[in-house]
Amino acid sequence: MRFITGDEVGLIKITTFNNETEPLLANKKLKSKNLNKKPTTNQTKTISLGKVNRNHSIQKLQFTYQNGIVDKNSIAVAKANGHIDLWNLSQSKPINEFHIFEPITNQKTRKNNQFIGLAHIDGLLISSTDNGIVNYTVVNDDLNTHGIKTMTVSLHQDNLSKMIVHPKFPNIFATGGNERDLCIWDIQSEQEEIKNSSEDKVLLKDLDGNVLKMIKPIWKAKNVRNDKLDMRVNVWITDLQWLNPDNYEELLVATGYHHIRTYNTKLQKRPLTSFTFGEYPIKCIAFLKNDSQSEFLISDTVGNLTSIDSTSGQVVGKYKGIAGAVSGVYACQNSSHVISIGLDRHLRVYEGSAKRRLLQQTYLKQRLSALLVDEDWQPESNVVNEGEDAEADEDVWEGIPEVEDVKETRKRKNKN
Repeated sequence: MRFITGDEVGLIKITTFNNETEPLLANKKLKSKNLNKKPTTNQTKTISLGKVNRNHSIQKLQFTYQNGIVDKNSIAVAKANGHIDLWNLSQSKPINEFHIFEPITNQKTRKNNQFIGLAHIDGLLISSTDNGIVNYTVVNDDLNTHGIKTMTVSLHQDNLSKMIVHPKFPNIFATGGNERDLCIWDIQSEQEEIKNSSEDKVLLKDLDGNVLKMIKPIWKAKNVRNDKLDMRVNVWITDLQWLNPDNYEELLVATGYHHIRTYNTKLQKRPLTSFTFGEYPIKCIAFLKNDSQSEFLISDTVGNLTSIDSTSGQVVGKYKGIAGAVSGVYACQNSSHVISIGLDRHLRVYEGSAKRRLLQQTYLKQRLSALLVDEDWQPESNVVNEGEDAEADEDVWEGIPEVEDVKETRKRKNKN
């Protein structure tokens, strides 16, 4: 297993552990004084790719998908300067680069526009920004089997926080943000002209100066009913997940007002289930499948990483040892492991169930912003060297001459 992270200075780091299954603090309780110590039992190997440049800080990482199969040697990297690089990890270098947008400072937030979604599926490079501009770029015509052309459209929405693309239907994507409830879009739907206004001057043009057209959502969620005081419930979507890889009807939503909601677009526009958790904004969510039950992994802005039951919403367990906001969570499908990264610059590997012990951690120097996990990766050198080392050991033992046993006589002291 190897872990690919992106950080605030534009570096891609590939980290491997010799053993991810042995507990870091075996048979001991996690104590605050031991949490930030580097592992001493197992060796850690980290390779850095790229150059240090804070203007090129990494915002999103994604593997390449082709016909439902993940190519884990090819990744797409979205950077703060508006560029997306395609990297080949086996060659340790970028093979292509695309200029998507020019950073523009928002006069209200005083922040530059940034990537909120990224995907590389079937020869299509798909990205979205927080000001509602979605770009589809055809990277390989031979792999593009969906008939989608290179285009840039506007969603006519700003203050977006998250965008995800369905892996099986790359023309379908979902968005959400601050006072922007869940919407599902189809890039192949009819495009319309946007009426020019003072608010849309920045959003209407692409890199070539062409006026962008807008598309309308094919499905839009309806806010939950008013609370007990008959007050409107605020909307602030921070993370999204597809619950079914075969369709785009079931979604999991987390909000900055610590709500967890599940949607089924076929049944209704309001969420099927909605419950609150904790007191702090939720940063990331993930779906963890165990033998006995299904769980949601929830992380917030103060370093809490918790597993809750997907049906009842009750706490199942907690993962300890994190300081600061968690910027990425991954639940392994092939093994019961949970991986987290955060602003405390640590990469951590936990047991997914049972005692949820900390198995491994390493300090990666910079604040981490994106995470990918290659569960199937194995070091090739170790596989090859096992046979060579065994043959070498046999040759050494065969070359040692036999020595006759010599009995040593020991003097015994008489006990008076």
